[in-house]
Amino acid sequence: MNFLSSIPSYYDDILTVLIYSVYLFFPGYFIVYLFNIRKHKFLLSYAISFTLLTVIQLPFRWAEAPVSYWAWSLQLIIAPLALATIYKRFTRIGLDLDPQTTKFSYVSLGLILVIATFAIYHYIVGPYTEIPSDFWEHLARVNIALNAVADDQFNSPISTLAQSVGHIDFIHFLHAKVAHTIKHPPLASISSSTLVPAVIFLGSIYLFTVSLLERSRLSSRLVILAATLSTLLTITSFGTATFSYVRYYAYFPTIFCFPIFFLCISLLLDFLRDKHTRLTRLCLIAIFLITMALVHTQEAMFAVIVMAGITVWRTARLYLNHTNSQMLLKRHFLLSLSIISIIAIGTVVTLVLKSPSPWGHTPHVISLTGLFSSHPALPIASPTFRFWDTLGYFGVVIYIFYVLNIKYFRDNDYINVCMFSPVFTHFNPVFSLLFLHIGSSTTLWRTSYLMPLSITASLLIVFFIDYLSNHRKPFTKVLLWSFITLILLSLTPFSIGDKYNRTSRFSSLSAVDKTAGANLWSDLIIEINRIKLVQPIRGVLTDHVTTFVLDSSVFGRIPNRNSSNYFPNHNKDYETDIKYSDFTNHLLVVNRRDGLMTRSSAVAGHWPRNILKISNLYPEDIDLFILNNPDLFRLIWANDHIYVYQIIPK
Repeated sequence: MNFLSSIPSYYDDILTVLIYSVYLFFPGYFIVYLFNIRKHKFLLSYAISFTLLTVIQLPFRWAEAPVSYWAWSLQLIIAPLALATIYKRFTRIGLDLDPQTTKFSYVSLGLILVIATFAIYHYIVGPYTEIPSDFWEHLARVNIALNAVADDQFNSPISTLAQSVGHIDFIHFLHAKVAHTIKHPPLASISSSTLVPAVIFLGSIYLFTVSLLERSRLSSRLVILAATLSTLLTITSFGTATFSYVRYYAYFPTIFCFPIFFLCISLLLDFLRDKHTRLTRLCLIAIFLITMALVHTQEAMFAVIVMAGITVWRTARLYLNHTNSQMLLKRHFLLSLSIISIIAIGTVVTLVLKSPSPWGHTPHVISLTGLFSSHPALPIASPTFRFWDTLGYFGVVIYIFYVLNIKYFRDNDYINVCMFSPVFTHFNPVFSLLFLHIGSSTTLWRTSYLMPLSITASLLIVFFIDYLSNHRKPFTKVLLWSFITLILLSLTPFSIGDKYNRTSRFSSLSAVDKTAGANLWSDLIIEINRIKLVQPIRGVLTDHVTTFVLDSSVFGRIPNRNSSNYFPNHNKDYETDIKYSDFTNHLLVVNRRDGLMTRSSAVAGHWPRNILKISNLYPEDIDLFILNNPDLFRLIWANDHIYVYQIIPK
């Protein structure tokens, strides 16, 4: 692997995107095309490809077979699918035109424009790699996987299927395999590696919004407007604290599973809406749930929660509305009964076989009874901590207008179930207690991501516009503009006195890569990589933030954000320690190139505000010590306030 390249050429960017596309889209698209599947083409193409990519690995991981065997097997599956698709495409006599082709061509055009706009923005602003965000931990896992792939091995072999659920780094392996294929370190191609999953995620938001409105009386223009607004609001509002989801999580396993979550919901709604829909959709849902459980269990749990809620909600709604279709009502009753039975059995088994995780020692979970007494028995997620960071002022505005205009959502089961989901999930002590038997108290709040705030906001806007086009009432016009104004205000990073809107995601939407991210010390990373190729490096003496970055990007070690490392931990005794300790094959890195304090570091509270002000972490007299001991240090490299020395032991 060539670690000397810093930023790949545009050719390499295109190649990276193409490789991800081959893995994540083409196999499924071939199957969708060959079987003449007309609905959910984009999401099915992705979900089928992703399922093949992951499930096919299981036997090879179990047998601890070489990665090359898996790669060849995957290619042997893709090649005949591609040939069959080409054969079918060019041997068909005439085209069976879909009467909806013209209608949905505008939807496709809107999708392309949305994706293209985001791609341009992404390449201008750069990926979100702020130091020391969780991105660096995932980069370390990718580098660990890359070392395994370089030896033709998988990063996490398995011995039993049960061990594979949620414990195999499929996504880190994928990133590593792509990096190994293009012969660039993962960090060098990070822009393309984060663009592809972000685009797929945003495409799923766009198309899922379209599917929610497919039976509405809205015009195709309003449907496209709703989908576009939903995607835009997802970029600017969906996330936690100052972090936009599509930016912060673009390299993480979770963003790869969320599109499959939306597909499962769409397939379930198809099954429930039409009594003639086959059970095939339920089988597909089961397969995709297994895929999500293997890769990132959280989204599989999300899907189960929402699908169970939708099924029970629709059953109750149809029964109370005295539906004329008894067959459809029977289908709903049977499915609801099955889901309730499975959940009840799973709950009992979980409570009996597993013990709850400890809680109460972090601000993530509080006691419901503790709000009224001192007996902490019923856990719920704290409404003022991560839930508020996810809801924010934007969410408050959306909930107010949703409640006031709930009549528009009378038949939209997904919106209703998910908007009420906090009451049934992390604010429900029964659910919370069950969750603590299978998860950590620090992650209970994540069911807040089920709130469809951006989709609800976009639907409200188009409903108001549609109403105005038919009635032209001044009050509705005022209501619409008031709603839009409040949305814009809630999204902005406003401040009043010393209070700041820490739920605005705009901070993470700006460019941080060069001033507080990967490119801040990219030259140092390249140099340490170069040195590692020509000589052994037992360790690096430097400050804890630089160590954090080098551990992740160079040495493939999971970084520790809270470590004080050598400096400033040894600022008082470093002279004696370096002189008389064995530092054979060690480097001394003096890094005085400070990064900027971003809005996220200033207000999000995820790490110290001035964590990138590292120049003051070193001893004041370290330069004099190096100068006075030329027999101990040899300068290897220096650039823009960063110095790398070889320590020469006596």
